Amino acid sequence: MQKRTRVFPIIGGRKVEKLQQNLEVSDITPPSQQIKFLESQIEFEVGFQTSMMGDGSDIFMNLKMTGTFDLSDMVLI
Repeated sequence: MQKRTRVFPIIGGRKVEKLQQNLEVSDITPPSQQIKFLESQIEFEVGFQTSMMGDGSDIFMNLKMTGTFDLSDMVLI
């Protein structure tokens, strides 16, 4: 639970004992070596369609190529 930006634990169980065990796990702090090892691994590949849209750091390429329209008060007859 040290890297909380993308971790959403689902805590549950059928018995109170299991729920208590699941809650205890959230207090565990992994060693710094283990965190470094996990962070050094290959990043997750999102796959086709999502990967062609970019990584979210910039506007999607196809949106850059679209035109923009300015509405005018002029009446066309």
